[in-house]
Amino acid sequence: ERFFDMYPEAEDIPLAANKYPPEGMPDVAFNPTGNCTADTPMPDEYARKARRAYMAAVSYMDSFVGSILEALEDSGRASDTLVVFASDHGWQLGEHGEWQKMTNFDLATRVPLIVRAPWKENAVGRSDALVELVGLFPSMAELAGIPTVADEHPLEGESFAPAFDDSEWQGQGWALSQYPRAPKTTAAKQNDDKSLSADPVNDNITVMGYSLRVEGWRYTEWASFDGTANGGKGKVDWTAPLYGVELYDHSDAVGDINDLDAHENVNVAESPENKGIVAELSKQLREIVADSVRSK
Repeated sequence: ERFFDMYPEAEDIPLAANKYPPEGMPDVAFNPTGNCTADTPMPDEYARKARRAYMAAVSYMDSFVGSILEALEDSGRASDTLVVFASDHGWQLGEHGEWQKMTNFDLATRVPLIVRAPWKENAVGRSDALVELVGLFPSMAELAGIPTVADEHPLEGESFAPAFDDSEWQGQGWALSQYPRAPKTTAAKQNDDKSLSADPVNDNITVMGYSLRVEGWRYTEWASFDGTANGGKGKVDWTAPLYGVELYDHSDAVGDINDLDAHENVNVAESPENKGIVAELSKQLREIVADSVRSK
């Protein structure tokens, strides 16, 4: 209760300013939560309560982070211990009418990432480079001076350890995420996007959303996928018609990167002036997915 008391009463909690699906969004991109759909958002009363509860939960979690770091200091090992604060996914609190995760929007795929290596006394601080969670292992190994198995088995992730020493480091310049869809019924047909579920069993996956984040843009393709192929690892079929394409402007002109309501409100994939960037990002995305499959 004390964590709830840190925040105003529910009626004073602000709602998401963009509590509607992006204009031009393909149906397959949306993940309904309970009775909340793209056409029927959560009632404001409950949305405010849910947002307040999430704020309290974050503060509750943060108190444990403080306890862990305090214990580390007391142990005498803080000066030679690598500390990483991260999350496995983002979270949506009514933005775009979405709740929880299970989408390829920036709010669901972007996570906090704080790394402290005490022996890096001249670390440059905050970096705006695009990095991936699959880069955590090689990054931690490099920072700690521990060899990896990269020579025996290629690693998908790129180490972002160089960012500690070089404020201009941008690395590969992209981050890939993906999220599946599967039929809610066996009668689901191609392009009947509203009959797709966001919580599938692997064998049932028929659509995979691949999303590429680069400087200034997020580009997503929802492709036909056979979840039973390759021993259950699945296989994408780029020759089949796509279920949907999304392109969102993340340039500074749209808004600050930390303004959760400013971005991805209009899908501009069909805009004639974006034909070139769509073709470029589609090619890049498919090459990255192919390289990822080959490395496994």
